[in-house]
Amino acid sequence: MKLAPLFFTSLPLVHAASLPSPSPPPPRVVQYDGPYYELPESEKEKLATYHLTNKSYTRPADMPLIYVEEGTILEMGAANSSLSKRGGWRRITAHSRYNCVDRIVSVDNFGCGTGCVVMNRWAWSGRVQQEYHGNPYPTMDVFNSGDCTGSYQHMGVVNTDSCTNDACCGFLSFIGWWDCRH
Repeated sequence: MKLAPLFFTSLPLVHAASLPSPSPPPPRVVQYDGPYYELPESEKEKLATYHLTNKSYTRPADMPLIYVEEGTILEMGAANSSLSKRGGWRRITAHSRYNCVDRIVSVDNFGCGTGCVVMNRWAWSGRVQQEYHGNPYPTMDVFNSGDCTGSYQHMGVVNTDSCTNDACCGFLSFIGWWDCRH
């Protein structure tokens, strides 16, 4: 069997380090227009304590499920409210890797509560941020179900910015809330 001759061309070598790295697309900001949901005091008490006793949480029937696509910042609209003036800017973010790397979704200025935010992929860490340090502080309760029910992990904030890794199995949904009584 006779093989055809091979022809080589001289191309310049390019090292991977010299190639520009693709930048991620800018986040898509979506203004949320409701329905808004404020956690009743009884639900805040449950969320604040059930994780300590391994009790399972059941989402209230009137709490909206808010489906958010990856890469979205959901603006809840409380940025100019009297609540924001009193408590400052707040953000909760779900990340696809430990140590708050690779943002999936963020929820900004959520007032007293977000409803149940449902993502289309697993998250492994959560970041809670606030403009002013103080108590009360914003909280992110994360669930490995897609509807904010069952067992969950409570993620708070120290000072103005905290990242918490999921302690178990990742999460698909979360509730952000802030105790507006204070």
